Amino acid sequence: MADGVFGPYRDQPTSKFNSNFIINKYVNLSSNYKTSGSVGEDVNAATAIDAIDTTGVTAYGSDVTLQITVPAANGGDTTGGAGAIVIFLDADADVNPDNGANKIGIGIDGKSDGGEGGIAYLIQQAINGATNERIDYASSGRGQSGVSGITADVIPSDGTKITLSMDVLGPVGNITEVLHDPTGVNIIDEPDFTGAIYAVQVPFSTGAKGPINLRGRTTAYKVTK
Repeated sequence: MADGVFGPYRDQPTSKFNSNFIINKYVNLSSNYKTSGSVGEDVNAATAIDAIDTTGVTAYGSDVTLQITVPAANGGDTTGGAGAIVIFLDADADVNPDNGANKIGIGIDGKSDGGEGGIAYLIQQAINGATNERIDYASSGRGQSGVSGITADVIPSDGTKITLSMDVLGPVGNITEVLHDPTGVNIIDEPDFTGAIYAVQVPFSTGAKGPINLRGRTTAYKVTK
């Protein structure tokens, strides 16, 4: 067999690569890499670590708001049109907080910033769509059952910080300014979602010798027999 550049091995007859050969060069293309899964497989979700911190809300003593915009491509709610969902922390209510179109109300009167059942936990429940007498979901539009496309998790160590994760996997979730436009105490510490990657891609080593059945591996190497 003469030197040559083959296309992806999965497209080649077994006879072309199921005999002795040496890989002496790889073409540096993303499609020529092996992965822990399939090429281009999404393996993790973007996160906003400690995105929300409710420290200081109780001391502030008045209403606090923030807005969350999750794009439709990430599973965001587009009921009535794409846009933000307002999270409204109602300082004067325990139950029946102020809500409205695209607006989730949370009654925080008498609640501490953190700890079990505190304000951070109420925000977590509101984002995740849980039932709580202190939460009134949006009366219309976006936010009638929580904030679609993301999941909230209170960090147990202090109970005031909330980490958010995209529900969809992969780099599509790496987006900026998902949390924005706070009023009152600024409880937004991290507005951006980052860290999502595709499967780890590692080129096949040169110098590998056959016989090796490489059928199904998406790579294109110059080989010699």
